[in-house]
Amino acid sequence: MINQSSNIATNQLIDYVGRDYINQVMRDRGFSKTLVNYKMVGESTYPANAGSTPNRTTTDELTEMMRQIYRQEHPGDEVLIDALASQYDIVLGHDGLRGTDALWMGEKTGQNSKALGTTLAFQMSGEMYFATVILDYSANERALRNAVKAIAKHIMEEGSL
Repeated sequence: MINQSSNIATNQLIDYVGRDYINQVMRDRGFSKTLVNYKMVGESTYPANAGSTPNRTTTDELTEMMRQIYRQEHPGDEVLIDALASQYDIVLGHDGLRGTDALWMGEKTGQNSKALGTTLAFQMSGEMYFATVILDYSANERALRNAVKAIAKHIMEEGSL
């Protein structure tokens, strides 16, 4: 589900554990804005019981999720770290860090008709950093990579944020 960006696997997880459980875990971990209600829909696939309310989250909560995972604050986080480090789609954060002193640790990318984004973990000078970069509507991969590179270069030149 995570490293292959599988919508089918995501929908199966929603069916298996349920929306209520997923949302309760999110609230228990401090994510009050994140809501999982709607299944992943593709151009040729529309799952049964898709949902009634759009999913939502914030860049702050996505970044905090990544921070919690890499600090292994919850059981099973090591499995998520392995999945994020083997992310199939690495043309955003991973490629954005090329030419910098940053060491890419892992990322999760996503795209729909309204946004393109990545949440990534990287190390620089022994410090771990987490960042979420999202562009609305344009789906401009180059612009997103340039934003990731600008973040890394700022840290290289100015020190930690």
